[in-house]
Amino acid sequence: MTEFITLPNIFRPYKCKKLIRLGKNNDGGYVVEENSILKSKTLLSFGIDHDWSFEEDFYNKNKCVVHSYDGSVGPLFFLRKIKLRIYKLLTRPNKDYFEVSKYWFKLPIKFYKFFSIINNTKGPNHYEKFVGNGEKYISLDETLNNLPINNDIFLKIDIEGGEYVLLDDILKKEIVFTGIVIEFHEVSKHVEEIENFITILNLKLVHLHINNYASITPGGIPEVIELSFSRNGDSNYFQNKLPHKLDQNNDPDSWSYELSFEIE
Repeated sequence: MTEFITLPNIFRPYKCKKLIRLGKNNDGGYVVEENSILKSKTLLSFGIDHDWSFEEDFYNKNKCVVHSYDGSVGPLFFLRKIKLRIYKLLTRPNKDYFEVSKYWFKLPIKFYKFFSIINNTKGPNHYEKFVGNGEKYISLDETLNNLPINNDIFLKIDIEGGEYVLLDDILKKEIVFTGIVIEFHEVSKHVEEIENFITILNLKLVHLHINNYASITPGGIPEVIELSFSRNGDSNYFQNKLPHKLDQNNDPDSWSYELSFEIE
């Protein structure tokens, strides 16, 4: 099934020299502008859960400093996942479940193979902290202060609705970013905030992707969208056809979309 979606013109991306896809197929990959990757000295990533394929692809393309933040991911996260799998395999042995469980058994090794256990000033590091405002969170400013290099930063955010409290802080620090990709959640409740952010941010919107794991409201608003920004967008030309050839459905078994924009 194909959904035909029309969004306000403010969401129409600018053209750029070259878009690339980083991360695994379907959910977990993002389409971003290549030069904003190549010109960055640091990747600052908020939210990974059990998938850091974007961070790995980024690092393979640009051997820069990587700082990842996710308060839900650490030794206990992996221990709980593995204990649950072992318990189910012991109580209800199942060959198919065992095959799927192999992924979780290997995941901690893969994680610590990529992210350093000790602070690595030249490579990937992970911090078991949530980014936001308040006592239980680390602020954007603090994550920037933790970096050995405080300019030419690429920022990736996928924190399940927590992105909105960071938008004002991002605007205040926008000069340090070569590019940004953000997954916005519950979009219908925050359309005005997102539009204001796009308008004020000096980086250009260069790609928009609709996440089909989420729904579309009766008013035609997709509830989860991924927006990519870069300093290298061409302000004279817009992209008129979406999805882009690099886009992939987050859920390969769900609906697809064709996206157009309102005429001003």
